[in-house]
Amino acid sequence: MTITNTSIQRSIVLTEYIPVQVRAETACNTIDYYSFRKDDTSLLELAFDQMDHIIFRITLVICADYRQVAEEYPLPAEYTKGDLLVDVPCEIDTSTFSCVIYQNAVKIIVSDLPVSKTILSDNIVWELSEQGNLVSVCLVDPTGKASEHCNLELSSN
Repeated sequence: MTITNTSIQRSIVLTEYIPVQVRAETACNTIDYYSFRKDDTSLLELAFDQMDHIIFRITLVICADYRQVAEEYPLPAEYTKGDLLVDVPCEIDTSTFSCVIYQNAVKIIVSDLPVSKTILSDNIVWELSEQGNLVSVCLVDPTGKASEHCNLELSSN
């Protein structure tokens, strides 16, 4: 994954059977996937354009380990504005996969490595390890609708 200093706009989409999804406003012609999975119980897909490598869709498909907290997600004090680019498709089997549902955000944790760098891209917070690996992605929604929807969909699975 590569950091770029530009960020794209993405909108949260609430779809039945999908706990949470964020999509870019722009269309994409050739799609590849960078995904994280834990067994058959949890899956996060990052869909990216093969031409410019921009992640245009983030989808939490399923997550067995999740919890709801009665507090707001605290935006990090230090961050770099920008976005992530994906160089090549990949499927990562991870032993760490959990979801924290805040009142105003959904945070998906895919690694237990310490966070070294935080990237803020509009309503997305990317947390990376010192090696540049994704540790977590947080989808921020001040309305709280995404959090409600995610909790409902995950609890019905």
